[in-house]
Amino acid sequence: EPVWYEIHEDDWHEPEPHPEDDWETSSASAVASSSSYSGNGVAVTHSYTETNVEGSDATAVANAGASASYADYDWWGGLDLAEATSSAHSLSDITDGILTVAAGAYDWTDVYGDGYAAAISDAVAYGTYVEG
Repeated sequence: EPVWYEIHEDDWHEPEPHPEDDWETSSASAVASSSSYSGNGVAVTHSYTETNVEGSDATAVANAGASASYADYDWWGGLDLAEATSSAHSLSDITDGILTVAAGAYDWTDVYGDGYAAAISDAVAYGTYVEG
């Protein structure tokens, strides 16, 4: 709640509260990123999400996903295959005084022959309830 000060004849005092000054501050932020690379027998992905809320009524949601694949035949005619998939999901929510946070990450890889695959996922969710 804001505090207002008024000056009257060199006397500082706190005035009566102003009803129009009742306000709440809530904030929400979401970050999502993903990347993928494939080439030379390699498939690599990375997905990241982060959410944060603060206050008494706020929601933040973030989703990210990436896929990569590589397929080629070696000089003997054998298949070299690499596949990677990653995804991340984050949720931060404050509704009716209840804070809910959830985060999940999923990685999947498949290789055949001389292929190499890597999938990395990170997901985080934060929240702070501040009574309004």
